[in-house]
Amino acid sequence: MRRRSSDDEGRRAARRLRTVRRRPRLRPGGGAHRGRRRDRLLRPGAAADRRSLRMGELHRSELDRRLRAAGGAVPDGSRREGKPSRVRIFNGKLTDPSIRIRTGREGIDVRIANRRWITAGLALCVSASAALPSAGAASSGSSSPLGANEGVLYGEQLLLKPVATTAGSEAPGFEAANATNNSGMSGFFGPLELHGGESGTMWRTDAYPGADNWLQLDLGAVAPLGRMLIWNYNEPGGAEWGVKHAEVLYSVDGVRWSSAGGPGKKHKLEKATGSPNERASNLTNPVDFAGAPARYVKIVPDSHAASGNWGTGNDKDKHYGVAEVRLYRHANVVDEAGDSIAVARAKAGSERPDALAENAVNNYGMSGVGSRADTHGNEGAAMWSTADAPGAANWIEFDLGGTFPVGELHVWNYNATDSADRGIRWAKVKHSLDGIAWTYANGGAPLEFARASGGAREAASNLTNGSPVDLGGASARYVRIEPNPASDAEAPGNWGGGDAFGLAEARFYSAPGMIVESAPEWTSLFARTEGWTGSDGIFSIAYNGVDAQGASDRTDTLFLFSDTFTGSVDPVTKARDLQGFYNNTLATLEGSVPDPRNARFLWGSDGTGQDFSSIFEPDTPYAYVGTVAANVANNAFGMSPPALPNAPTAVTPPMPTDAHDNQKDGHTMWLSAADGGEHWIKFDLGATYALGRMPIWNYNQYDPAQPNVPYVDRGMKNVKIYYSTDDVAYTELQTDGYPFQFAKADGSPKLPATNLTGGGVVDFGGAAARYVKIVPNAAPGDGNWGGATGGEAAFGLSQVRFYTADGELLRFVEAEADSASSSAPAGNWYWLQDGLSLGDSFYAFPLNMAPDPTQPPGWQFKVVGVAMAKLPNVGGPALTGITQSDTPLYYETVVDYAPGVPGWQWPLKFTYGAGVMPNTAASGASDPDGYIYVYGYRDHAFERNLVVARVPEEKFESFNEWRFWGGSEKGWSRHIEDSALLLPGVNVSPELSVTRMAGGPLDGKYVLVYEKDSLSNTLEYSVADSPTGPFQAPVAFYYAPEPGMNPLTNTYNAKAHPHLSDVGELLISYNVNATDSNQHYVDGTIYRPRWLRMRWIE
Repeated sequence: MRRRSSDDEGRRAARRLRTVRRRPRLRPGGGAHRGRRRDRLLRPGAAADRRSLRMGELHRSELDRRLRAAGGAVPDGSRREGKPSRVRIFNGKLTDPSIRIRTGREGIDVRIANRRWITAGLALCVSASAALPSAGAASSGSSSPLGANEGVLYGEQLLLKPVATTAGSEAPGFEAANATNNSGMSGFFGPLELHGGESGTMWRTDAYPGADNWLQLDLGAVAPLGRMLIWNYNEPGGAEWGVKHAEVLYSVDGVRWSSAGGPGKKHKLEKATGSPNERASNLTNPVDFAGAPARYVKIVPDSHAASGNWGTGNDKDKHYGVAEVRLYRHANVVDEAGDSIAVARAKAGSERPDALAENAVNNYGMSGVGSRADTHGNEGAAMWSTADAPGAANWIEFDLGGTFPVGELHVWNYNATDSADRGIRWAKVKHSLDGIAWTYANGGAPLEFARASGGAREAASNLTNGSPVDLGGASARYVRIEPNPASDAEAPGNWGGGDAFGLAEARFYSAPGMIVESAPEWTSLFARTEGWTGSDGIFSIAYNGVDAQGASDRTDTLFLFSDTFTGSVDPVTKARDLQGFYNNTLATLEGSVPDPRNARFLWGSDGTGQDFSSIFEPDTPYAYVGTVAANVANNAFGMSPPALPNAPTAVTPPMPTDAHDNQKDGHTMWLSAADGGEHWIKFDLGATYALGRMPIWNYNQYDPAQPNVPYVDRGMKNVKIYYSTDDVAYTELQTDGYPFQFAKADGSPKLPATNLTGGGVVDFGGAAARYVKIVPNAAPGDGNWGGATGGEAAFGLSQVRFYTADGELLRFVEAEADSASSSAPAGNWYWLQDGLSLGDSFYAFPLNMAPDPTQPPGWQFKVVGVAMAKLPNVGGPALTGITQSDTPLYYETVVDYAPGVPGWQWPLKFTYGAGVMPNTAASGASDPDGYIYVYGYRDHAFERNLVVARVPEEKFESFNEWRFWGGSEKGWSRHIEDSALLLPGVNVSPELSVTRMAGGPLDGKYVLVYEKDSLSNTLEYSVADSPTGPFQAPVAFYYAPEPGMNPLTNTYNAKAHPHLSDVGELLISYNVNATDSNQHYVDGTIYRPRWLRMRWIE
């Protein structure tokens, strides 16, 4: 819970109802104040008191929770079907007649559907509360022990690691270090993680320790303390030894101690259950040091067993113990402009061992926490100072832990008695999103900082003109102060303190704008020590198909992953013990809270990990190589235009003038088995169409090693053609050219369409059909041109294409045949792309990946297609019902910029499925158009650019109904080659998202989220007014810090997860991997997604 200072209160008295989070105070009985009425009743459409209500959102879920706490209930009738589960307040007016509010003495009183009034306090106008579950739809995991945005208080970078943990007493094998070394934990830092209960992973005193039952943590340096979570002693059969009542002490020096919560305050820990899934015992009531500075923390249980532990005082209750203690650095939820921003870390170019850079941000020596009005003492040990003569290393840098709109920097200059002249005088101040590219404040000119007085209660000294440093709302994570050299005659860097520089305290305050901070409760869900232990490629799908923000309370979630490690990761050393590696896996989460108890990870073919097969293994026609039927229907396989395009804009859809190759093994063609009986090949068009022409390229194999073998004679000759709408009743085609005789190919490397002897083309004349079957006469020399031996009963084709009666090429056709002369699995694998829930099925778009030994080590793979995977949604994924199909969502060609000149031929590829955005009523879209938008990218000449396709919801599996956005000139085209770039010149990542925003300053806009240049570590967003753009110039919003902490890592594939996001916010993930595979075994925590929360304050 964020803390306010006294000057904050005065400053904000006139604007109480921005997004302020306070604990509501219920009047007795939960009813309205019944004395003299001064409340103002607000009805729908009525203007609110400007003092009390500002633009925001009043969420029913929050009202529901508080009303139930007051003994009331929200009637089901107030949850109308299709009604948003929040009440918006725009310009001070209510918009939902089922909820009435009034302003009173203690904030806001609320009544839902004519039930009793409750006092809701000031916290209801928030921009990011979860939506109310539909009646009966909320799962057991939907109640979060963390308040709105409180997860940020438990960030991975905030976890303080003791340099020593000691105890007054230790039983053998139950050393004090066990309580802080993470042993027995399900993860590495998160507040919702679990302890397993193994006895050797906990601390326990020896028998009858008396007053020596304490546990002490030494942090090695003074830090601003935040919250402390304790997992109580959890040994099965020994939970009564867990601590019950304890005083928690803290100290900067181990001599002078203070009690958390005030003198004599006893903190109560819940008794553990002895289960292998034990939550922190004080999760809902953590010890909160509220930013107090300390190096040492001591837990001191009552010495009487019945009070100090959960025993009854008999001889059995002779021990005290805890399983794990996690202490977090102070952070705060920044709710509105002007709030303080807690610094996550400070570093300096130079520091004295007794005057660390951290002292400038750890509240050490300050009279309070967070306020501009706080004062600093004059003890030098509580400040930062450089060593003497630091040269250019006289700077100090502040890491805010996330991206913030930074308004002001307040400074308490170096204030040690008799040495205040070390304080900074003339210095430049600069800020950065990434710590690499910097922007200077004040136009790059140095600012003059005021000298401190050396007094015992020094107010913020700031600049010599009395004002703080104005950073103008810059979007930044890092801020650095760079003093001039002390020897600068005109603008010296200090106030005359020799060649040393110092600072007592620096505090930052927010401006209106965007905040991007860690979401550690989500990150920790995927930082696991057993079973599924890391992956990349995370996508999320709402079970109920509602992909809108604020919908997570109404549904469970399916997660999709690509390459995955299973086995274990040592919770102490982080070393990985690999048991399995899978190309794709799944997870399910019950409810909206990232609670590991409600998550189930699935790997292996049946999800149980009993084998080493991935859940999705390629099993479509395109997943096989040889002379298979699919080759004949693939518009690109073996086909090419007469001449390569000389520019990306010259790429054209397939044309009747296209040519087929003469691959020596026939592996771009279909060839039946060489046996007797009837042979056939059948085509499925996906839906019934009025058909027109059917061009044919006959079998064209040519082996230069055997030039005299007439392989082309395997091509079909005299055939019958049948068509059907249902694959049951077939009609023989008898149009012009009947009886049909296919012309023989000539084996040339650029074979034009052969069609019929005599030059005609098969034409259906408008006949309605979905299925077409070609059946050659059975006899060699009659049904084919004699085969390779003159009497070989093998029958083949190279390519068949279908046009509608109005001349439109059907881009996706599936083919099957009675047999194939050769067929084998291609040895490919699937990496999962995005998906959705539609009807009673989950869908995803796996990348069909193939080995490519021509690429550099570590990158020896390539995309060869995009498939559609479908699995039944029977209250979750039913893995036994998986079906797959190939799709037309991948295309590749070559652009020849200089024909005949080697090195000027550049591949061009389109790949779809990187992001899915359903814009339908069923998905919860606010302005549905009935289409599902599927985003992808064009790869060409070192650029990866955004493209989009769409399909009507009801025709999702009919690929000939998909359309690709070709820009304003071509509109929606059948042809993937017409795909227009939505954000030219900007490189997106191969996993991304587009979300129609609800709430916040981008309400109604379409927001693209991706990682710039795929591997840059810079996350960007871009905004558009429609799903097709144009998208505006990108905005960098976060720089992933992992490669800065370990240069053998990289980050990639940022995307938003809208249904897991609150209204007005975006929950965003990105992947982290290692560039050196050995790193995965040394540190098993690298390879997992990281999560962020993007939101806005005003």
